[in-house]
Amino acid sequence: NSDSSYSARIYIYISSKYSREGKTCREDYMAFRKIMGFIDDNEDKYMYFSDFKRRVLEPAKIELERKAKTKETDFYFDFKPIYKNNKKSRCPESIEFEIKLSELGNQLQSDKNYKSEEIALEKTLKEKLKQTHAQMKNLMSKISPENMPKFAQKVQTLVKDIESGKIK
Repeated sequence: NSDSSYSARIYIYISSKYSREGKTCREDYMAFRKIMGFIDDNEDKYMYFSDFKRRVLEPAKIELERKAKTKETDFYFDFKPIYKNNKKSRCPESIEFEIKLSELGNQLQSDKNYKSEEIALEKTLKEKLKQTHAQMKNLMSKISPENMPKFAQKVQTLVKDIESGKIK
């Protein structure tokens, strides 16, 4: 739920980049303006970076940071213009976005990591230790999220010991 359509557009754009590129992403300034819908056949809105920064980037940055603090978004961003040969001009060559996870974002990332660990553990239990679905489900229900990494490590050690012949 965004107060500004610019915030929503930038949030969606950065979301797609974050999952692929990590904590920073860089976009050609003119290409970014076009992606955001500020350049088309009939109009070139906020042609100068100073206007674009003041009317689009700064308000979106402030709004998403505010929403991140109230756990309405999973990240917020900062940005910096990148100028050709580091010489400031009316328009930067590109914009670099730094993505910052909010408390909600960190929780979602933690949940995602936990789920990945759980899937990998289930695969090991099934393929390496020949556990049935019912056995795995029963075992997994007894492991708390805090103990999952430690348990997964012990299972990996057990598998290595079995494969090396230490355990039969």
